[in-house]
Amino acid sequence: MKNVKVELQDEVVLKKANTNEVIEALMVRKKVKKDFFYKVWLADLMQILDLLGNKKMLVLEYLFARMDNENRVIATHRKIASDLGISVKTVSDTLSMLQKENVLKRIQNGVYQLNPRVIFFGDSKKQDYLLIEYQKED
Repeated sequence: MKNVKVELQDEVVLKKANTNEVIEALMVRKKVKKDFFYKVWLADLMQILDLLGNKKMLVLEYLFARMDNENRVIATHRKIASDLGISVKTVSDTLSMLQKENVLKRIQNGVYQLNPRVIFFGDSKKQDYLLIEYQKED
């Protein structure tokens, strides 16, 4: 996440040229380090990375698959390791790295929240709410 900086977040009104339909949207402009931006489809990427067998990617996939509507995952290191058939050390190392890169934050023991700038499900109002919650200091 070090290579991405949000520059502008603004409400805009767009008008479709062919139908004159008016659409309200949230425009986010991101400054991205040159040659850093890629367009990917998450499901396809996760399937490919799963085939490569990277155990740390299995942890990330586990988190994505089990997050609730607040982007939270409730699971201990031991539970994740057991479910995935990998070591607790691999889980701990992966979660620490994800926290350092601001992909994830620890709410309390066994409770984590994924950064809604990275992944979320819902509309822009829900993302705004989750961003506020994510940025709160505990």
